[in-house]
Amino acid sequence: MGLQAAQQLSVIGWLRAKNSSVTVQVQTEGISSQMVAAIAAALDSKAVMRIESHNGMKSLRYLLDAHVPMRTATEMFCLDLLKEFDLDTLAALASPAKIETVSYLK
Repeated sequence: MGLQAAQQLSVIGWLRAKNSSVTVQVQTEGISSQMVAAIAAALDSKAVMRIESHNGMKSLRYLLDAHVPMRTATEMFCLDLLKEFDLDTLAALASPAKIETVSYLK
C-alpha cells in the first residue's frame, strides 16, 4: 500500500506541476483503494482536498469482523496495521483534507 500511495502522490505532483491551481479530489471504489488514498493523504495532507469512498469500510476491524479472506485483501493484513493505524487515525493525519465514505460494504 505504501508503494501505491507513493505512486498516487507522484501522479498528483505531476498534475500540480502542469497546473498549480488545480484542486485534487479522489474517488475510490472498494476497501483497497480507500486505504491507499487515505494513506497518501496522511503522508501529504496538502496533496488532496477531498477523498470520497464508495463501498468502503468504517475501520480495518471490518476485515476481521466480516471474515474477509486474506487472499482478497492481502495488502491490508500487514502486521500490526490495525493496532497502529485505522481509518480515523489516517483521517486525522490527512487534515485538512476531508475523507468521506459515501457507502459501506455490508
